[in-house]
Parts: sequence; structure tokens; C-alpha cells
Amino acid sequence: MNINLFMMKKIIHFLLLIILILKMPEARAQQSKTDSLLKVLESSKEDTNKVKTLNRISKAFLQKGDYESAKEYATSSTMLAKKLNYKKGLAFAYVLLQINSNDNSRNYQEALEYGFRALRVYKEINDEDGIASTYANIGVNYDKQNNYSEARRYYLLGLELFEKNEKKSNAALTNEKIGIASELQGDWPEALKYYLDALKLYEELGEKDRIASSFNNLALVYYHQKNYADALKYAFQCLKLSEEIDSKLYMAISYSTLGNIYTSQANYSEALSTFLNGLKISEKMENTDFIAAFCGNIGDLYADQGNYSESLKYNLKGLKISMEINDKYTLGHTYHSIGNAYSKLGSYDSALNNLYKGMFLGIEMADKELMAISYQDLAESYYQLHNLDSTYHYFNLYSAIKDTLLNEENSKQINEMQTKYETEKKDKEITVLNLENEKKQSSLALLDKQRKIAELNFQNEQQQRQLVTSENDRNKQSLLLAGNLHKQQQDSISNLSVQKTMMAKLAANERNKRNYAVAGGIGIAMFLSLLFYQLYRRRETRNTLAMNQLKNKVLRSQLNPHFIFNALNSIKNFIQQHPDVADNYLTKFSILMRQVLENSEEEKITLSEEIAMIENYMQLESLRLPLGFDYAVSLDPSIDANNIMVPPLILQPMIENAIWHGLKPLKHRGKISLLFSERNGLLEAVIEDDGVGLGSTLVNTASPEKKRSMGMQITRERIELMNRKARVKGWLRQQLLEGGSNVRLAIPV
Repeated sequence: MNINLFMMKKIIHFLLLIILILKMPEARAQQSKTDSLLKVLESSKEDTNKVKTLNRISKAFLQKGDYESAKEYATSSTMLAKKLNYKKGLAFAYVLLQINSNDNSRNYQEALEYGFRALRVYKEINDEDGIASTYANIGVNYDKQNNYSEARRYYLLGLELFEKNEKKSNAALTNEKIGIASELQGDWPEALKYYLDALKLYEELGEKDRIASSFNNLALVYYHQKNYADALKYAFQCLKLSEEIDSKLYMAISYSTLGNIYTSQANYSEALSTFLNGLKISEKMENTDFIAAFCGNIGDLYADQGNYSESLKYNLKGLKISMEINDKYTLGHTYHSIGNAYSKLGSYDSALNNLYKGMFLGIEMADKELMAISYQDLAESYYQLHNLDSTYHYFNLYSAIKDTLLNEENSKQINEMQTKYETEKKDKEITVLNLENEKKQSSLALLDKQRKIAELNFQNEQQQRQLVTSENDRNKQSLLLAGNLHKQQQDSISNLSVQKTMMAKLAANERNKRNYAVAGGIGIAMFLSLLFYQLYRRRETRNTLAMNQLKNKVLRSQLNPHFIFNALNSIKNFIQQHPDVADNYLTKFSILMRQVLENSEEEKITLSEEIAMIENYMQLESLRLPLGFDYAVSLDPSIDANNIMVPPLILQPMIENAIWHGLKPLKHRGKISLLFSERNGLLEAVIEDDGVGLGSTLVNTASPEKKRSMGMQITRERIELMNRKARVKGWLRQQLLEGGSNVRLAIPV
């Protein structure tokens, strides 16, 4: 189990639960309260007050955890509210049914249906407080289904109305919900923004417990960003405030956060001390969720240091509690940790038992991370038990799910890049709009100036008319004044022309800047996308190559014990039957074994080395058969056997089949022929024998067929692996004839 990720998810989901509880008033309603409401109900008339009473009783039962009674009274409320057309009471009854489905049966689809019914009714009566709260409740439904993008969308809709109506407490809680949803999506900048907004509102409201929660939220964000200095700062602030207000809950949360930060810094002594403090406080609170989680953290911390006995002790304690509270998430990861500890201690039966339980819970919850680590450790345990079939099976499952997780991570990074680009694009659009507004303001100022000039001209014209109609002796002055006015007009027109030219240049420059900005943004986004895709392809190629190499290694490890076992069995039988020539046989066998072992770790060997091994093998097997057999190896003249590379022992299973299922039943000395040729990038090998062929149906083949399948299947899988990185594809074909068999094999070279 990933100790940090596991506990952090636990804390974040627990914080969301705390928020929901806080938003449900009278969470500690006493039995007497319920009894008094039931007495009121007995004397209630069929009116809106009875609807309100039914809703209060349902809410009281919800707070006590009596979900069946809560559902019964909420359902009765909906029926009466519909009859009376009392929409506000009907909407709240739907909300109560939504919470019931969400928390009791975990039927999230049913809960969403009730939520949308409540939303529709609240909208009909234009109840903005009800609309906002229902948006938030729908967000919680999506949150519980791990659909964080939809959860954020509805939280934001609720937040908008809470802020509009100045509902600070609700707005603060909704900011915190959005921060949690963002953090679970890995969007740390968004989480930080909304956590800070929540903190500001909580400080204005003076809600110290929520301020402590906000400090811890900020610590988690900085922790995930590997900014451990700020993470420690906020975690200690949370702890200090929690001690001031004597909140054991937030003390425990602070210790958990601090312990995980210390673990990431490899400060194991501080981490252990901090986790133990958290466990002590959790036990005082009798908080079983936190006790189980702290036991898991302490157990995994001991495992990280190689102390598997102590790891087992704490994980078994946590397992008992997790089973009592039926916390599947904690239970699944605890089973995995226990299985891993047993495996390290060499108790493989216990290891497999617990790893399987963790794997099944991972499959049930669709927890891909738990499934991946379970498959990986099952493969490792089976490898230690030398069960190579199961090793290969779980290794394949692990590889497949790791590919899925890698693709999901890549998609997430691409989406983050796209979001970043869209944000930058919007910022550029805002900048362009601001420039256009400035341009409009400049144009308006210019028009105002033109208006003033026109007014001045009009006034001057009026003065001119008055001067023209005046005495003749003032004509010269009028003419002079008109000339001056004409000059002013010409100057104004000239200035206006210059200003227009300048404005046109300014507009052109702004358009160019805008075009360059947009083009630059698109270019940068395309470059980053291309770069990311190239990096992704390189990593995918490296991962695929590593996986194929490991698979090849597993296949070879399956083939070599199979071959050596048969060879040792041959020695035993041969020495018993022919003790006089046993020395010669052992000498040949030792040469063959040296060749096999030297080549077993090689991906490929030369064709000449492969032929030498096969000839030694056939010589040994020929000694074992009563009548022996002959063999012939032929190579096409165009083949350079010293330069063509092939996988080691690629031909051995087919030759073994030819000897033991084709030649052995013969009543005469048989023959095997090997013919090699090369065409179109493929090395083709033809293996023929003159054995019983189709006549093999006359012999008891139940056991041989079972043996035959293993070697042939391994060979097919080895060829398939080679095909994944080859331009031309290899193949394997087998045909039984009337007088023998023919196997044709082609591998990329």
C-alpha cells in the first residue's frame, strides 16, 4: 500500500464527511426530541404543519442512523405535500430521501434522482437558498462516485448563489468542498485557491475548528506539491489551534498529516512518534476509522524499514477494526499489507490468502491501484514458490492494469495542459478586449474634440455674418478675421487628419499584437502537445520493451526447468539400462547443460550456437531410444549461421515432440531432418520426421498431448513477443502426415 496516498485519501474523504455532518443541524438530537415530535404528529391535522413535522421526524431519525424510519416518514411527507400542493415541504422531503439513499443504501443513482426532483421543485418556487443547498448536495453525490468534475460543477453553481445571497458560512463550506474535489483530481492550484477562500471566510466568521481544517487542507496541498516546508508550517498551525480549542479530531488529523510529511522526508523516527500520538488520541476518541488508518500507517512504516514482524502486528490490529466497521477501502489495503509482510517473512500460504482478499476487494471497488499492487505481489509470491504459470498470469494482469493507469495519467496531463492553454487563451482575449476598449475611449475623445471644433466653427460663422452686415468701414477687419478663421479650420482639419492616421496605425499595431499573441499561444500549445506526445511515446516504448524482455525471461525460465527435468530423467533411465556407457552419456550431457545454462540469460544467440545445442541434444536422445535415430541439418547457401541471431532453444520443443511422439513408437530406426532458409526478413526452419504421424492415434496419447502442449505454447508466445517489435511477423505451423510430421517455424531476424 502507498502509505502516503492511502492516508491522505482517508483524511480528505473524512473531511468531506465532517462538512456534511456540520451542515445538518441538531446532529445530536436526543430520543426525547423524537418522542415529542411523534406526539405532535398524533394530533396533527392534514395541513402543511403536518408535512413540516413529518420532515423533522425524518431528519431526527437520519441523525440517529435509523434510516428505515427516516425513509418511511420522508415518503409520507412527499405524499401529503403533493396532496396539499405544498412545494417547499415536498422539496425538503426529497432532500431527506436523497441523503438517506446516499448514506444508507449507497444507491447514488437513486440519490441523484431525488436530488434533481428537489432541485426542480425549488426552482418552481424560486427558493434560491434551497436551490443552492441542493446544488451542493448533488455535488456530494458525484463526489462519492469519484466523479469530481461533475461534483465541482454543481458546487460552483451552489457557491454562486451562496455568495449572491451573502450566506458566508455556506459559501465557506462549499469553497472547502470544491478544494477537496480539486485535490482529489490532482488540481493543486485550484485546490489552493478555494482553500484560501474558505480560510478567509472562516476567519471572518471566527469558526476556529474550520480554520484548523483549512490549515490542514493547505498542508495537504503543499505536501502533494512536495513543498514540505510550507506543508509542515500549516500542519503545525492546525495542531496548535486544535490544542487551543481542545479538538481531538483535528489533533489526530494534524498528526496524520505530519506523519506522512516526515515519512516522505525519510524521517522515520519522527514519523513513527507522530503516528503513535495520533493513534493514542484516536483511541481516546474511540474513532475506529482513524484507529484502523493509523495502524495501517504504522504497519507500513515498519515494513518500509524491513521490520515485518512489527508491521504484521499493527496491520492485524487494523484489520480487526476494519472488518468491524466494514470499511472496504481500508480493509483492502490492509489485506494487501498483511500479505506483503507474510511474503517477506516466507509464509507464502498466508501471503497468498491475504493478497487474494485484497485483490477481490480491489476488483469489487474498481480500485485500480489496489488491483495493480495485488497482482504485482501475487506474481512475486508465486515466483518465490516456483509456480511460473501463476507468476506469468499475474504478471500479465499487472502489466495490463499498469498500462491502463499510465494512459489515464497521460490523459489527465493532456487535459491539464488543455485547461492551461484555454486559461491563457481567455487571458489573451481579455487583454485584447481591454485594448479595444482603450481604442474606443480614444475614438470617443477624438469625436468629442471634433464636436468642439465644429461648435467653434459655427460660432465663428455667426460672428462673421454679424460683421459682414455691419458698417462698411469694418469690412476689412471682417475679411481679415475670416482669413484667420479659415486658417484655423485648415489647421484643425490638418490636425484631425494626423490624428486619424495615428489612430489607424495604433489600431493596426494592436491587431498585429493580438494576432501575434493568439498565434504564439497556439504555437506554444502545439509545441507542448507535440513534445508531450513524443515523451509519452518514448516512455511507452521503454515500458513495452522492458515488459517484453521480462515476459521473455519468464518464458525462458519456464522452458529451461522443463527441459532440464526431462534431461535428468533421461540420465536416470539411461544409467539404469546402460551402465556400461553411462560415462560417455554424462560427458555429453554436461556439455549440453553448460551450453543451455550459458545461453539461458541471453535474449538471442547465433544460429550456429543454436544448431550446436540441438545436435548435442539429438545425440543424447538417440542414445536413449532402443533403435536410435538419424538426423540431418541443412542450411541454404545464402545463410551465414554466425551472423543470424535467434532466441535460445527455440527449436528444442518441436524436436522433442518429434522424437518422443513420432519416432519412439516406431519399430525401425527413424530420422529427423532440419532445413533452414531465409526469405523476406524471416528465418524459416522445417523440422520433419518419418515417425508414426497420423498413426499416433493408435498409441495412448493422453499424457504425451499434455506434455506436447506446454513446449509448443511457450514457443508460440515467444514468437508473438518477437512479432511486437518486428517489421515482418513470424509464425508456427504443425502438420501430421501419413508417415511422420512436419513443423514449419519462421522467426524475424
